Amino acid sequence: MFLQILNKRKAIAITIFLFCVSNARASDNYFELVNRAELEIVSGNFTTACKLYNLAFQINHKPFAIDLNNAAISAIYSNQLKLAIDLCKDLAGKGVGPQFFTKSAVFSKLEVLRGWNQLLAEASTQKENLKNKNASLLGYIDSLVKQDQYVNSLWRNAEPKDKRKARDFMDLTYDTISHKLKKLFDSVGFISENLIGVKIINDTIINPDLPFDVIIIHNYQAQMNGEGLFTPVLKHAFTTGLISSKYFASIQGYSGGSPGNDYQTSGYYVQYNCNIYKQKMRAEDLKTVNKLRASIFLDSLDDNLKKLVFQIRNPDTKFIFSANASRYMNFADKNSENSFLMGTDLILENICN
Repeated sequence: MFLQILNKRKAIAITIFLFCVSNARASDNYFELVNRAELEIVSGNFTTACKLYNLAFQINHKPFAIDLNNAAISAIYSNQLKLAIDLCKDLAGKGVGPQFFTKSAVFSKLEVLRGWNQLLAEASTQKENLKNKNASLLGYIDSLVKQDQYVNSLWRNAEPKDKRKARDFMDLTYDTISHKLKKLFDSVGFISENLIGVKIINDTIINPDLPFDVIIIHNYQAQMNGEGLFTPVLKHAFTTGLISSKYFASIQGYSGGSPGNDYQTSGYYVQYNCNIYKQKMRAEDLKTVNKLRASIFLDSLDDNLKKLVFQIRNPDTKFIFSANASRYMNFADKNSENSFLMGTDLILENICN
């Protein structure tokens, strides 16, 4: 069965978590408004999207970089250029740098505005300030990640007879590294994009991942059951608005035995041969997943599909949605392909065309 109904113990744990979420600050509504804004973008209603983002940003005065990006581009597409450049200045505060704006054609409309040069200057200054301010902190995190990757490579490259020993050493090292990272969080607080800025790929692409994600993921994978070391940390970061519901759900997807972690952030939808499939799931299980997603203000799986299709059909878009499908390029044999097809339903054909 793709998803088992949560047992009573899991239901109790979820109830406790939902009580904590319901008592969080007003940022809950922020995520709902952002989800609605994203759906308006998909439908081409950029003016309405801007209004929804404006409401969201009134609730959360430190919006996430992805949301600022989407709001700014919506403002450009709806010819609200003054609003767009103000949003870009807020985005510059996340350390994206001036090339983020100069190398992306979507922002070229802003070049005629008086505030354009000021935006570029602020973007350059903010990026440098964040880099200098966090150099020591990020250097320490990088050293932990390198240790993580080193022991992982030892295990992957070990001879079959040495695999068990290498695995034990890897898991022990993961545990040591995880406790060092937890100690760092205890000392300086959760290290969010508000503190260190966002990672930018090729000067123009926002990467919402945080530099220590692999450590948390490996801690979950080594644990394999229970909440693990970081679940309370992530719950607190979510309920205080330091991480998005999308980030929280995606990381929780690695916590194999934690109750109520199956938000289906990946794997439910699959792209294969330009077709989109969904995993077969009982109606009551699907309802459980959507209820769980709604509990942390994630969009429904149906709404997430709309964003996924938009991304696939618009591969050059600068809008960023957390809508993911697993992608299968081919199968080892016909039996494997048939097994996949039997476990899924075809929902969209020729999506690449």
